[in-house]
Amino acid sequence: MSSSSFKYRDFFNGDTVMVIVPHEDDEINVAGATIYGAIKEGLHVFLVYVTNGDFQYKADIRYKEVKRMASIMSLPMENIHFLGFPDNSGKELLATRDRVFVNHAGFSETHGSYGIIDYPTQYMGGPLSYTYNNLVLAIKDIIERFKPSTIIAIDEDVHVDHQLTSIAVEESICKVVKENSNYTPKVLKSFAYDTDFESINDYYAMHLQSTVQNRAWIVADFLSTNNPMLLWEDRIRIPVPPDCRSLSLVGNPMFRALGAHMSQSSYKHGPKLINGDQIFWQRRTDNLVLHATVTATSGNISKINDFLRYDSYDVTKKIANPEDYTWIPDDTDQESTVTIRFDEPTEIKYINWFENVWFSNDIGHALQGTTIKTSTGLEINIPPYYYPHFEAFPYIKKYVFEQPITIDWISFTVMKPKGVMAGISEIEIYPPNNQFPTYCHIVCNEQFAYDWIVYSGERLPSISVYCDSVMDNKDFKFSIDGKNIDYKLMIEILPTLIKNKSIIIRYGNYQIYHEIVLKQGNHWDYIIRKCINIYNKISYFLHKSKYRIGFNLAQKYRYKGF
Repeated sequence: MSSSSFKYRDFFNGDTVMVIVPHEDDEINVAGATIYGAIKEGLHVFLVYVTNGDFQYKADIRYKEVKRMASIMSLPMENIHFLGFPDNSGKELLATRDRVFVNHAGFSETHGSYGIIDYPTQYMGGPLSYTYNNLVLAIKDIIERFKPSTIIAIDEDVHVDHQLTSIAVEESICKVVKENSNYTPKVLKSFAYDTDFESINDYYAMHLQSTVQNRAWIVADFLSTNNPMLLWEDRIRIPVPPDCRSLSLVGNPMFRALGAHMSQSSYKHGPKLINGDQIFWQRRTDNLVLHATVTATSGNISKINDFLRYDSYDVTKKIANPEDYTWIPDDTDQESTVTIRFDEPTEIKYINWFENVWFSNDIGHALQGTTIKTSTGLEINIPPYYYPHFEAFPYIKKYVFEQPITIDWISFTVMKPKGVMAGISEIEIYPPNNQFPTYCHIVCNEQFAYDWIVYSGERLPSISVYCDSVMDNKDFKFSIDGKNIDYKLMIEILPTLIKNKSIIIRYGNYQIYHEIVLKQGNHWDYIIRKCINIYNKISYFLHKSKYRIGFNLAQKYRYKGF
Protein backbone atom coordinates (compact mmCIF):
# COMPACT_ATOMS: atom_id res chain seq x y z
CA MET A 1 0.00 0.00 0.00
CA SER A 2 1.17 3.51 -0.80
CA SER A 3 2.32 5.52 2.22
CA SER A 4 3.54 9.06 2.61
CA SER A 5 4.79 11.53 5.20
CA PHE A 6 2.59 14.24 3.64
CA LYS A 7 0.68 16.25 6.25
CA TYR A 8 -1.73 19.06 5.48
CA ARG A 9 -0.64 20.78 8.69
CA ASP A 10 2.93 21.01 7.42
CA PHE A 11 1.90 22.07 3.94
CA PHE A 12 -0.46 24.77 5.25
CA ASN A 13 2.00 26.03 7.89
CA GLY A 14 -0.66 25.68 10.58
CA ASP A 15 -4.03 24.35 11.67
CA THR A 16 -6.51 26.66 9.94
CA VAL A 17 -7.47 26.91 6.29
CA MET A 18 -9.96 29.31 4.73
CA VAL A 19 -11.46 28.49 1.33
CA ILE A 20 -13.09 31.43 -0.49
CA VAL A 21 -15.24 30.69 -3.55
CA PRO A 22 -18.05 32.47 -5.40
CA HIS A 23 -20.71 29.76 -5.66
CA GLU A 24 -22.15 26.83 -3.76
CA ASP A 25 -20.32 23.91 -5.45
CA ASP A 26 -17.10 25.77 -6.31
CA GLU A 27 -15.59 24.55 -3.04
CA ILE A 28 -15.42 21.05 -4.53
CA ASN A 29 -14.18 22.30 -7.90
CA VAL A 30 -11.37 24.35 -6.40
CA ALA A 31 -10.27 22.33 -3.35
CA GLY A 32 -12.63 19.44 -2.65
CA ALA A 33 -10.07 16.72 -1.91
CA THR A 34 -7.94 19.18 0.04
CA ILE A 35 -10.87 20.24 2.23
CA TYR A 36 -11.76 16.60 2.86
CA GLY A 37 -8.18 15.59 3.68
CA ALA A 38 -7.55 18.58 5.94
CA ILE A 39 -10.70 17.87 7.95
CA LYS A 40 -9.73 14.19 8.26
CA GLU A 41 -6.37 15.30 9.65
CA GLY A 42 -8.09 17.47 12.26
CA LEU A 43 -7.50 20.91 10.80
CA HIS A 44 -10.03 23.71 11.09
CA VAL A 45 -11.47 24.51 7.67
CA PHE A 46 -13.51 27.66 7.11
CA LEU A 47 -15.57 27.89 3.94
CA VAL A 48 -16.65 31.29 2.61
CA TYR A 49 -19.20 31.73 -0.17
CA VAL A 50 -19.14 35.15 -1.82
CA THR A 51 -22.54 34.93 -3.53
CA ASN A 52 -25.87 33.33 -2.69
CA GLY A 53 -25.87 31.45 -5.99
CA ASP A 54 -29.21 33.14 -6.60
CA PHE A 55 -29.24 34.06 -10.27
CA GLN A 56 -31.30 31.20 -11.67
CA TYR A 57 -32.44 29.82 -8.32
CA LYS A 58 -33.55 31.34 -5.06
CA ALA A 59 -30.91 31.22 -2.37
CA ASP A 60 -32.90 28.73 -0.26
CA ILE A 61 -32.05 25.75 -2.44
CA ARG A 62 -28.34 26.62 -2.67
CA TYR A 63 -28.08 26.94 1.13
CA LYS A 64 -29.94 23.67 1.60
CA GLU A 65 -27.53 21.93 -0.76
CA VAL A 66 -24.57 23.29 1.20
CA LYS A 67 -25.92 21.58 4.32
CA ARG A 68 -25.97 18.26 2.48
CA MET A 69 -22.46 18.81 1.19
CA ALA A 70 -21.19 19.76 4.66
CA SER A 71 -22.57 16.52 6.11
CA ILE A 72 -20.75 14.46 3.47
CA MET A 73 -17.48 16.35 4.02
CA SER A 74 -17.81 16.39 7.86
CA LEU A 75 -17.53 20.18 7.71
CA PRO A 76 -19.29 21.90 10.65
CA MET A 77 -21.94 24.38 9.50
CA GLU A 78 -20.62 26.94 12.00
CA ASN A 79 -17.43 27.02 9.91
CA ILE A 80 -19.35 27.98 6.77
CA HIS A 81 -20.05 31.65 6.07
CA PHE A 82 -22.18 33.28 3.38
CA LEU A 83 -21.19 36.82 2.46
CA GLY A 84 -24.57 37.16 0.75
CA PHE A 85 -23.63 39.02 -2.44
CA PRO A 86 -25.57 38.47 -5.69
CA ASP A 87 -24.85 35.71 -8.18
CA ASN A 88 -23.79 36.64 -11.73
CA SER A 89 -22.92 40.21 -10.73
CA GLY A 90 -19.20 40.18 -11.54
CA LYS A 91 -19.50 42.24 -14.69
CA GLU A 92 -21.37 45.10 -13.01
CA LEU A 93 -19.48 45.10 -9.71
CA LEU A 94 -16.07 45.13 -11.39
CA ALA A 95 -17.02 47.84 -13.89
CA THR A 96 -18.22 50.41 -11.33
CA ARG A 97 -16.76 49.54 -7.97
CA ASP A 98 -18.63 51.93 -5.72
CA ARG A 99 -22.04 51.83 -7.43
CA VAL A 100 -24.83 49.83 -5.77
CA PHE A 101 -26.02 46.91 -7.87
CA VAL A 102 -29.64 45.73 -7.80
CA ASN A 103 -30.16 42.15 -8.93
CA HIS A 104 -33.06 40.85 -11.01
CA ALA A 105 -35.02 39.87 -7.88
CA GLY A 106 -34.80 43.40 -6.50
CA PHE A 107 -32.17 42.76 -3.81
CA SER A 108 -29.53 45.44 -3.25
CA GLU A 109 -28.08 44.31 0.11
CA THR A 110 -26.46 41.17 1.44
CA HIS A 111 -28.85 38.69 2.98
CA GLY A 112 -28.97 35.11 4.18
CA SER A 113 -31.49 32.36 3.59
CA TYR A 114 -32.81 29.04 4.86
CA GLY A 115 -32.47 30.22 8.46
CA ILE A 116 -28.82 31.24 8.02
CA ILE A 117 -27.74 34.86 8.58
CA ASP A 118 -25.33 36.42 6.11
CA TYR A 119 -21.86 37.20 7.45
CA PRO A 120 -22.08 41.04 7.26
CA THR A 121 -25.33 41.06 9.26
CA GLN A 122 -23.99 38.60 11.83
CA TYR A 123 -20.51 40.04 12.33
CA MET A 124 -20.28 43.51 10.78
CA GLY A 125 -23.29 45.22 12.29
CA GLY A 126 -25.72 44.90 9.39
CA PRO A 127 -26.12 44.05 5.72
CA LEU A 128 -23.88 45.64 3.11
CA SER A 129 -24.98 47.23 -0.14
CA TYR A 130 -24.06 45.33 -3.28
CA THR A 131 -20.82 47.06 -4.31
CA TYR A 132 -17.38 45.74 -5.15
CA ASN A 133 -15.81 47.87 -2.42
CA ASN A 134 -18.17 46.37 0.16
CA LEU A 135 -17.26 42.89 -1.03
CA VAL A 136 -13.58 43.68 -0.42
CA LEU A 137 -14.55 45.04 3.00
CA ALA A 138 -16.38 41.80 3.89
CA ILE A 139 -13.57 39.52 2.70
CA LYS A 140 -11.00 41.60 4.56
CA ASP A 141 -13.10 41.40 7.72
CA ILE A 142 -13.49 37.63 7.66
CA ILE A 143 -9.78 37.07 6.99
CA GLU A 144 -8.80 39.36 9.86
CA ARG A 145 -11.35 37.74 12.16
CA PHE A 146 -10.06 34.18 11.74
CA LYS A 147 -6.44 34.78 10.60
CA PRO A 148 -6.15 31.43 8.78
CA SER A 149 -2.72 29.90 8.23
CA THR A 150 -3.60 29.37 4.58
CA ILE A 151 -6.12 31.01 2.27
CA ILE A 152 -7.33 29.05 -0.76
CA ALA A 153 -9.29 31.03 -3.33
CA ILE A 154 -10.60 30.70 -6.83
CA ASP A 155 -8.68 32.34 -9.66
CA GLU A 156 -9.89 33.93 -12.87
CA ASP A 157 -11.58 31.94 -15.60
CA VAL A 158 -14.48 32.47 -17.99
CA HIS A 159 -17.13 33.03 -15.29
CA VAL A 160 -17.60 36.67 -14.29
CA ASP A 161 -18.09 35.80 -10.61
CA HIS A 162 -14.88 33.80 -10.58
CA GLN A 163 -13.06 36.86 -11.89
CA LEU A 164 -14.81 39.06 -9.34
CA THR A 165 -13.92 36.80 -6.43
CA SER A 166 -10.30 36.35 -7.49
CA ILE A 167 -9.70 40.08 -7.80
CA ALA A 168 -11.56 40.97 -4.59
CA VAL A 169 -9.71 38.31 -2.58
CA GLU A 170 -6.32 39.55 -3.73
CA GLU A 171 -7.17 43.17 -2.96
CA SER A 172 -8.45 42.13 0.47
CA ILE A 173 -5.32 40.11 1.24
CA CYS A 174 -3.17 43.09 0.30
CA LYS A 175 -5.01 45.31 2.77
CA VAL A 176 -4.81 42.70 5.54
CA VAL A 177 -1.10 42.00 5.07
CA LYS A 178 -0.16 45.67 4.87
CA GLU A 179 -2.05 46.42 8.08
CA ASN A 180 -0.76 43.32 9.90
CA SER A 181 2.97 43.12 9.19
CA ASN A 182 3.43 39.91 11.21
CA TYR A 183 0.68 38.07 9.35
CA THR A 184 1.89 36.35 6.18
CA PRO A 185 -0.62 33.62 5.31
CA LYS A 186 0.08 31.08 2.63
CA VAL A 187 -2.13 32.00 -0.33
CA LEU A 188 -3.10 29.37 -2.89
CA LYS A 189 -5.18 30.08 -6.00
CA SER A 190 -6.82 27.58 -8.34
CA PHE A 191 -9.28 27.40 -11.20
CA ALA A 192 -12.77 25.90 -11.17
CA TYR A 193 -13.51 25.21 -14.81
CA ASP A 194 -10.66 24.15 -17.11
CA THR A 195 -8.93 21.93 -14.52
CA ASP A 196 -11.98 20.58 -12.67
CA PHE A 197 -15.66 21.19 -13.45
CA GLU A 198 -15.09 21.25 -17.22
CA SER A 199 -11.86 19.28 -17.34
CA ILE A 200 -11.18 16.10 -19.33
CA ASN A 201 -13.27 13.02 -18.50
CA ASP A 202 -10.38 10.65 -17.80
CA TYR A 203 -11.73 8.78 -14.77
CA TYR A 204 -11.99 5.48 -16.65
CA ALA A 205 -8.33 5.33 -17.66
CA MET A 206 -6.38 2.27 -16.51
CA HIS A 207 -4.43 4.43 -14.04
CA LEU A 208 -5.61 7.29 -11.83
CA GLN A 209 -4.88 10.44 -13.81
CA SER A 210 -3.47 13.69 -12.50
CA THR A 211 -5.10 17.06 -13.13
CA VAL A 212 -4.92 18.40 -16.67
CA GLN A 213 -6.26 21.44 -18.46
CA ASN A 214 -9.15 21.37 -20.86
CA ARG A 215 -7.71 23.92 -23.26
CA ALA A 216 -11.16 24.46 -24.79
CA TRP A 217 -11.97 26.46 -21.64
CA ILE A 218 -8.92 28.75 -21.88
CA VAL A 219 -10.06 32.11 -23.25
CA ALA A 220 -7.14 32.44 -25.70
CA ASP A 221 -4.74 29.94 -27.26
CA PHE A 222 -1.72 32.10 -26.49
CA LEU A 223 -2.32 31.99 -22.72
CA SER A 224 -0.88 29.36 -20.39
CA THR A 225 -3.85 29.66 -18.00
CA ASN A 226 -6.89 31.93 -17.86
CA ASN A 227 -4.89 34.28 -15.65
CA PRO A 228 -2.15 35.70 -17.91
CA MET A 229 0.14 36.07 -14.87
CA LEU A 230 -0.01 32.40 -13.85
CA LEU A 231 1.84 29.74 -15.83
CA TRP A 232 0.84 26.09 -15.94
CA GLU A 233 4.42 25.01 -15.23
CA ASP A 234 4.40 26.93 -11.92
CA ARG A 235 1.51 24.96 -10.42
CA ILE A 236 1.93 23.21 -7.08
CA ARG A 237 0.73 19.61 -6.94
CA ILE A 238 -0.31 17.91 -3.72
CA PRO A 239 -1.55 14.35 -3.13
CA VAL A 240 -5.17 13.49 -2.39
CA PRO A 241 -6.40 11.36 0.54
CA PRO A 242 -7.23 7.66 0.00
CA ASP A 243 -11.03 8.11 0.11
CA CYS A 244 -10.83 10.67 -2.70
CA ARG A 245 -9.12 8.19 -5.01
CA SER A 246 -11.49 5.35 -4.24
CA LEU A 247 -12.05 2.77 -6.97
CA SER A 248 -15.79 3.31 -6.47
CA LEU A 249 -16.97 6.36 -8.39
CA VAL A 250 -20.33 6.80 -6.65
CA GLY A 251 -18.75 6.07 -3.25
CA ASN A 252 -16.05 8.69 -3.70
CA PRO A 253 -16.75 11.65 -1.37
CA MET A 254 -15.96 14.05 -4.21
CA PHE A 255 -18.71 12.54 -6.35
CA ARG A 256 -21.13 12.52 -3.41
CA ALA A 257 -20.30 16.11 -2.42
CA LEU A 258 -20.83 17.29 -5.98
CA GLY A 259 -24.07 15.34 -6.03
CA ALA A 260 -25.32 17.32 -3.04
CA HIS A 261 -25.55 20.36 -5.33
CA MET A 262 -28.51 18.86 -7.17
CA SER A 263 -29.83 22.07 -8.69
CA GLN A 264 -26.56 22.34 -10.62
CA SER A 265 -26.47 18.66 -11.72
CA SER A 266 -22.89 18.79 -10.47
CA TYR A 267 -22.65 15.00 -10.17
CA LYS A 268 -22.16 14.89 -13.96
CA HIS A 269 -18.74 16.45 -13.50
CA GLY A 270 -17.44 13.92 -10.97
CA PRO A 271 -15.52 11.81 -13.52
CA LYS A 272 -13.76 14.98 -14.72
CA LEU A 273 -12.84 16.22 -11.27
CA ILE A 274 -11.57 13.09 -9.49
CA ASN A 275 -7.80 13.03 -9.97
CA GLY A 276 -4.63 11.82 -8.30
CA ASP A 277 -3.45 15.30 -7.37
CA GLN A 278 -4.89 18.70 -6.50
CA ILE A 279 -3.21 21.74 -8.00
CA PHE A 280 -2.69 25.31 -6.83
CA TRP A 281 -0.65 28.39 -7.63
CA GLN A 282 1.02 30.10 -4.68
CA ARG A 283 0.92 33.87 -4.23
CA ARG A 284 3.55 34.71 -1.63
CA THR A 285 2.70 37.29 1.03
CA ASP A 286 6.29 37.77 2.20
CA ASN A 287 6.91 40.16 -0.70
CA LEU A 288 9.11 42.87 0.83
CA VAL A 289 7.59 45.54 -1.41
CA LEU A 290 4.25 45.24 0.42
CA HIS A 291 5.84 46.90 3.46
CA ALA A 292 8.15 49.33 1.66
CA THR A 293 7.64 52.95 0.62
CA VAL A 294 7.03 53.08 -3.12
CA THR A 295 7.24 56.28 -5.16
CA ALA A 296 7.25 57.06 -8.87
CA THR A 297 8.11 60.00 -11.06
CA SER A 298 4.59 59.80 -12.57
CA GLY A 299 1.63 57.46 -12.98
CA ASN A 300 -0.59 55.49 -10.58
CA ILE A 301 1.99 54.01 -8.25
CA SER A 302 -0.58 52.07 -6.19
CA LYS A 303 -0.56 49.38 -8.90
CA ILE A 304 3.02 48.36 -8.08
CA ASN A 305 2.36 46.75 -4.68
CA ASP A 306 -1.38 46.02 -4.52
CA PHE A 307 -0.94 42.20 -4.68
CA LEU A 308 -2.86 42.29 -7.97
CA ARG A 309 -0.71 41.15 -10.83
CA TYR A 310 -3.82 41.39 -12.98
CA ASP A 311 -7.09 43.29 -12.72
CA SER A 312 -9.99 43.95 -15.05
CA TYR A 313 -12.81 46.46 -15.18
CA ASP A 314 -14.29 45.05 -18.39
CA VAL A 315 -14.73 41.27 -18.22
CA THR A 316 -15.85 41.08 -21.85
CA LYS A 317 -12.24 41.54 -22.98
CA LYS A 318 -9.96 38.52 -23.32
CA ILE A 319 -7.04 40.64 -22.11
CA ALA A 320 -7.73 43.55 -19.77
CA ASN A 321 -6.76 47.11 -20.61
CA PRO A 322 -3.21 47.75 -19.29
CA GLU A 323 -4.37 50.80 -17.33
CA ASP A 324 -6.64 48.49 -15.28
CA TYR A 325 -3.71 46.73 -13.64
CA THR A 326 -0.46 48.48 -14.61
CA TRP A 327 1.63 51.42 -13.46
CA ILE A 328 2.14 53.44 -16.66
CA PRO A 329 4.44 56.48 -16.59
CA ASP A 330 3.31 59.64 -18.36
CA ASP A 331 4.52 60.27 -21.91
CA THR A 332 6.13 63.50 -20.70
CA ASP A 333 8.05 61.74 -17.91
CA GLN A 334 11.75 61.80 -18.83
CA GLU A 335 12.72 59.56 -15.89
CA SER A 336 9.90 56.96 -15.75
CA THR A 337 11.21 55.50 -12.52
CA VAL A 338 9.77 53.56 -9.59
CA THR A 339 11.76 53.69 -6.35
CA ILE A 340 11.25 51.24 -3.49
CA ARG A 341 12.68 52.26 -0.11
CA PHE A 342 12.93 50.01 2.92
CA ASP A 343 12.71 51.16 6.53
CA GLU A 344 16.01 49.45 7.32
CA PRO A 345 18.81 47.72 5.40
CA THR A 346 17.16 44.69 3.79
CA GLU A 347 18.66 41.51 2.37
CA ILE A 348 17.23 40.46 -1.00
CA LYS A 349 17.94 37.74 -3.55
CA TYR A 350 14.93 37.31 -5.88
CA ILE A 351 13.02 39.83 -7.98
CA ASN A 352 9.87 39.03 -9.97
CA TRP A 353 8.10 41.70 -11.94
CA PHE A 354 5.16 41.64 -14.30
CA GLU A 355 4.57 44.00 -17.18
CA ASN A 356 1.43 44.64 -19.19
CA VAL A 357 0.53 41.53 -21.18
CA TRP A 358 2.28 41.47 -24.55
CA PHE A 359 3.61 38.84 -26.93
CA SER A 360 6.40 38.52 -29.48
CA ASN A 361 4.22 39.82 -32.32
CA ASP A 362 3.26 42.83 -30.21
CA ILE A 363 6.60 44.20 -28.99
CA GLY A 364 5.57 47.71 -30.01
CA HIS A 365 3.16 47.71 -27.05
CA ALA A 366 5.85 46.64 -24.57
CA LEU A 367 8.43 48.37 -22.45
CA GLN A 368 11.62 48.58 -24.49
CA GLY A 369 13.86 47.85 -21.54
CA THR A 370 14.26 48.24 -17.77
CA THR A 371 17.24 49.42 -15.73
CA ILE A 372 17.46 48.25 -12.13
CA LYS A 373 19.63 50.24 -9.72
CA THR A 374 20.31 49.65 -6.04
CA SER A 375 21.68 51.70 -3.16
CA THR A 376 24.88 49.62 -3.36
CA GLY A 377 25.68 51.12 -6.79
CA LEU A 378 24.66 48.02 -8.72
CA GLU A 379 23.08 48.63 -12.15
CA ILE A 380 21.36 45.93 -14.23
CA ASN A 381 20.00 46.47 -17.74
CA ILE A 382 17.10 44.21 -18.72
CA PRO A 383 16.08 44.00 -22.42
CA PRO A 384 12.44 43.47 -23.51
CA TYR A 385 13.09 39.77 -24.07
CA TYR A 386 14.59 38.30 -20.95
CA TYR A 387 14.95 35.00 -19.08
CA PRO A 388 13.10 32.82 -18.28
CA HIS A 389 9.92 33.26 -20.35
CA PHE A 390 11.28 35.42 -23.16
CA GLU A 391 9.69 33.36 -25.95
CA ALA A 392 6.12 32.61 -24.86
CA PHE A 393 5.49 35.06 -22.01
CA PRO A 394 8.01 37.91 -22.27
CA TYR A 395 6.02 40.15 -19.90
CA ILE A 396 6.90 37.90 -16.92
CA LYS A 397 10.43 38.63 -15.75
CA LYS A 398 12.70 37.37 -12.99
CA TYR A 399 16.14 38.25 -11.72
CA VAL A 400 18.16 36.25 -9.20
CA PHE A 401 21.28 37.68 -7.58
CA GLU A 402 24.18 35.23 -7.42
CA GLN A 403 24.56 36.13 -3.76
CA PRO A 404 22.09 37.99 -1.52
CA ILE A 405 22.68 41.73 -1.30
CA THR A 406 21.67 44.17 1.44
CA ILE A 407 20.12 47.41 0.23
CA ASP A 408 18.31 50.52 1.44
CA TRP A 409 16.50 51.11 -1.84
CA ILE A 410 16.04 49.75 -5.34
CA SER A 411 14.71 51.51 -8.46
CA PHE A 412 13.26 50.43 -11.81
CA THR A 413 13.61 52.83 -14.75
CA VAL A 414 11.63 51.83 -17.82
CA MET A 415 11.78 52.77 -21.49
CA LYS A 416 8.20 53.30 -22.63
CA PRO A 417 7.28 54.23 -26.21
CA LYS A 418 5.19 57.40 -26.37
CA GLY A 419 1.49 56.88 -26.81
CA VAL A 420 1.70 53.25 -25.69
CA MET A 421 -0.06 51.88 -22.60
CA ALA A 422 2.94 49.93 -21.29
CA GLY A 423 4.24 49.59 -17.76
CA ILE A 424 4.72 47.37 -14.72
CA SER A 425 1.87 45.57 -12.99
CA GLU A 426 3.56 44.27 -9.86
CA ILE A 427 7.06 44.11 -8.36
CA GLU A 428 7.85 41.29 -5.95
CA ILE A 429 11.13 41.18 -4.03
CA TYR A 430 12.03 38.28 -1.76
CA PRO A 431 14.79 37.50 0.72
CA PRO A 432 17.01 34.40 0.38
CA ASN A 433 14.90 31.26 0.15
CA ASN A 434 14.96 29.26 3.36
CA GLN A 435 12.12 26.97 2.33
CA PHE A 436 12.56 23.24 2.81
CA PRO A 437 10.57 20.42 1.25
CA THR A 438 7.50 19.43 3.25
CA TYR A 439 6.67 16.43 1.07
CA CYS A 440 7.68 14.45 -1.99
CA HIS A 441 5.69 12.19 -4.29
CA ILE A 442 6.68 9.50 -6.77
CA VAL A 443 5.41 10.14 -10.28
CA CYS A 444 4.80 7.48 -12.94
CA ASN A 445 4.32 8.65 -16.53
CA GLU A 446 3.72 12.18 -15.17
CA GLN A 447 0.87 10.91 -12.96
CA PHE A 448 0.96 11.12 -9.17
CA ALA A 449 1.39 7.43 -8.31
CA TYR A 450 0.06 5.59 -5.29
CA ASP A 451 0.22 1.91 -6.21
CA TRP A 452 0.96 1.10 -9.83
CA ILE A 453 0.19 -2.04 -11.81
CA VAL A 454 1.95 -2.50 -15.13
CA TYR A 455 -0.90 -4.06 -17.10
CA SER A 456 -0.47 -6.48 -19.98
CA GLY A 457 0.73 -4.65 -23.06
CA GLU A 458 2.02 -1.65 -21.08
CA ARG A 459 5.60 -0.55 -20.79
CA LEU A 460 7.30 0.05 -17.49
CA PRO A 461 6.40 3.63 -16.49
CA SER A 462 8.95 6.41 -16.48
CA ILE A 463 9.57 7.20 -12.81
CA SER A 464 10.42 10.60 -11.39
CA VAL A 465 9.76 12.55 -8.21
CA TYR A 466 7.83 15.72 -7.43
CA CYS A 467 8.78 17.85 -4.40
CA ASP A 468 7.23 21.12 -3.24
CA SER A 469 10.74 22.58 -2.99
CA VAL A 470 13.99 21.76 -4.74
CA MET A 471 16.07 23.06 -1.87
CA ASP A 472 18.15 20.91 0.47
CA ASN A 473 16.99 17.47 -0.64
CA LYS A 474 20.47 16.07 -1.27
CA ASP A 475 19.98 13.37 1.36
CA PHE A 476 16.83 12.06 -0.36
CA LYS A 477 17.38 8.54 -1.69
CA PHE A 478 15.55 5.89 -3.66
CA SER A 479 15.19 2.46 -2.13
CA ILE A 480 13.67 -0.84 -3.22
CA ASP A 481 12.27 -3.11 -0.52
CA GLY A 482 14.20 -1.18 2.11
CA LYS A 483 17.60 -1.10 0.38
CA ASN A 484 19.01 2.16 -0.99
CA ILE A 485 19.71 2.14 -4.70
CA ASP A 486 21.09 4.51 -7.31
CA TYR A 487 18.35 5.93 -9.54
CA LYS A 488 19.97 4.89 -12.83
CA LEU A 489 20.60 1.38 -11.57
CA MET A 490 17.02 1.15 -10.29
CA ILE A 491 15.61 2.04 -13.71
CA GLU A 492 17.91 -0.51 -15.32
CA ILE A 493 16.95 -3.47 -13.12
CA LEU A 494 13.24 -2.74 -12.53
CA PRO A 495 12.02 -4.89 -15.47
CA THR A 496 13.78 -7.89 -13.96
CA LEU A 497 12.74 -7.20 -10.36
CA ILE A 498 9.00 -6.97 -10.99
CA LYS A 499 8.78 -10.11 -13.12
CA ASN A 500 8.29 -12.39 -10.14
CA LYS A 501 7.02 -10.17 -7.32
CA SER A 502 5.69 -6.80 -6.27
CA ILE A 503 8.28 -4.33 -5.03
CA ILE A 504 8.13 -1.29 -2.77
CA ILE A 505 9.79 1.81 -4.20
CA ARG A 506 10.51 4.54 -1.69
CA TYR A 507 11.96 8.02 -2.09
CA GLY A 508 12.97 10.50 0.59
CA ASN A 509 14.72 10.42 3.94
CA TYR A 510 13.65 9.40 7.43
CA GLN A 511 11.40 12.49 7.81
CA ILE A 512 10.00 13.12 4.34
CA TYR A 513 9.16 10.19 2.13
CA HIS A 514 6.73 8.55 -0.25
CA GLU A 515 6.52 4.93 -1.25
CA ILE A 516 4.48 2.94 -3.73
CA VAL A 517 3.98 -0.69 -4.63
CA LEU A 518 4.98 -1.45 -8.21
CA LYS A 519 3.65 -4.68 -9.67
CA GLN A 520 3.75 -6.49 -12.99
CA GLY A 521 0.11 -7.22 -13.70
CA ASN A 522 -1.30 -10.39 -15.19
CA HIS A 523 -4.41 -10.99 -17.28
CA TRP A 524 -6.57 -11.18 -14.15
CA ASP A 525 -5.41 -7.74 -13.00
CA TYR A 526 -6.35 -6.36 -16.40
CA ILE A 527 -9.78 -8.02 -16.32
CA ILE A 528 -10.45 -6.82 -12.76
CA ARG A 529 -9.62 -3.24 -13.71
CA LYS A 530 -11.88 -3.38 -16.74
CA CYS A 531 -14.67 -4.86 -14.60
CA ILE A 532 -14.28 -2.04 -12.06
CA ASN A 533 -14.70 0.49 -14.86
CA ILE A 534 -17.81 -1.30 -16.12
CA TYR A 535 -19.20 -1.43 -12.57
CA ASN A 536 -18.58 2.30 -12.13
CA LYS A 537 -20.32 3.14 -15.39
CA ILE A 538 -23.35 1.04 -14.42
CA SER A 539 -23.42 2.55 -10.91
CA TYR A 540 -23.21 6.04 -12.39
CA PHE A 541 -26.12 5.27 -14.72
CA LEU A 542 -28.24 3.89 -11.85
CA HIS A 543 -27.51 6.90 -9.62
CA LYS A 544 -28.47 9.38 -12.33
CA SER A 545 -32.16 8.84 -11.59
CA LYS A 546 -31.64 9.87 -7.96
CA TYR A 547 -29.90 13.09 -8.97
CA ARG A 548 -32.44 13.80 -11.69
CA ILE A 549 -35.20 13.59 -9.09
CA GLY A 550 -33.26 16.04 -6.94
CA PHE A 551 -32.80 18.35 -9.91
CA ASN A 552 -36.53 18.24 -10.70
CA LEU A 553 -37.44 18.99 -7.09
CA ALA A 554 -35.09 21.98 -7.17
CA GLN A 555 -37.02 23.52 -10.05
CA LYS A 556 -39.65 24.94 -7.71
CA TYR A 557 -36.90 27.30 -6.48
CA ARG A 558 -36.03 28.49 -9.99
CA TYR A 559 -36.87 32.08 -10.88
CA LYS A 560 -39.43 32.44 -13.66
CA GLY A 561 -37.84 33.05 -17.03
CA PHE A 562 -34.70 30.99 -16.26
